[in-house]
Amino acid sequence: MPKSWFTVAAATAEAPAEVAIRGYIGEWGVNDRDFIAQVEALGDVKELTVRINSRGGEVDHALAIFNFLRAHAARVTVRVDGVAMSSGSIIAMAGDEIIMPANTVMMIHNPWNYAAGTAKDLRKAADDLEAFEAALLETYVARTGKSADEIRALLDEDTYMTAAEALEHGFCDTVEAIGKKSAAAHAFACALGIPAAVLAKIQQIESTADEGGDPASGDPAAAAGNPDPAHVTLATQINTIAVAHGLGDHVAAWLLDDQIATADQARAAIEQAREIRDLCAFAKQPALAAGLIRSRKTLAESRQALCDALAEADEATHTSNHLPAHPGNAAAPGGAAVWNKIFPPRQTKE
Repeated sequence: MPKSWFTVAAATAEAPAEVAIRGYIGEWGVNDRDFIAQVEALGDVKELTVRINSRGGEVDHALAIFNFLRAHAARVTVRVDGVAMSSGSIIAMAGDEIIMPANTVMMIHNPWNYAAGTAKDLRKAADDLEAFEAALLETYVARTGKSADEIRALLDEDTYMTAAEALEHGFCDTVEAIGKKSAAAHAFACALGIPAAVLAKIQQIESTADEGGDPASGDPAAAAGNPDPAHVTLATQINTIAVAHGLGDHVAAWLLDDQIATADQARAAIEQAREIRDLCAFAKQPALAAGLIRSRKTLAESRQALCDALAEADEATHTSNHLPAHPGNAAAPGGAAVWNKIFPPRQTKE
């Protein structure tokens, strides 16, 4: 099954259309082509909710998604579910309303890239970065009302903002209090794709319990079951955590591990797997992630595997301008040399 970095749900009588962005933004994650195509496939929607939990990615994809959402006929509500960092914050700016629960985080910083070549190439790379910086300034200034100098100062500092700080700086419109139970139920529902009508039943049960009611006493809500986490099996909890982290394809790796006896142990293992997945994506080796996760490699072992893979690829692609060694050749191996290596195309990231 292909990895899903975002999900799209059509509008219903109970809820607006919704798209959830999870993880890397760019070619190996939420790319603009697939995102736009799937949202357009929803048809004529009046309201669209965009949920974000992303640490960023490639600027060009983020800008394209931002401009698509700004031009969309629907009223767009952005909700930050965890973090909207880097390119994730660019997409967040597309909301007609931006909502951040009190325990979420937003981060903005200057764009960066990697480059190789001559001095002229490197100067050109710096000019390219300044063009992308100007694009970010336009985006953040338009949304916050701050001056370009104020935004530039925030970008220079790699500014992390709590929800309250994002509100103060104009990066969101509403800071939402963390509910005692409803927020947990909503997160659970989103992770499993539970319809809004079912979520409403769960919330009704919670309300009855909060008021001292007994779901088993004949209350209609009792028919929906007991929402108490103590009654949820470990297998269900593992599946829920895996899906919430975008790792549902690998859930069997944790379900069958006899070393995982609690939800906390499962969460730790799955969070490490998410780190491995993201590490592989940023290293441009996403195909390695599945094998590393399913074989339960540690983060350190995964880094070594990536280094080995990159070294092997480097050996296969580089060329050297060393002259062959012979008695009359002063530039024998071991002396100073300039290496002309084949690098991937420059990619500007945020």
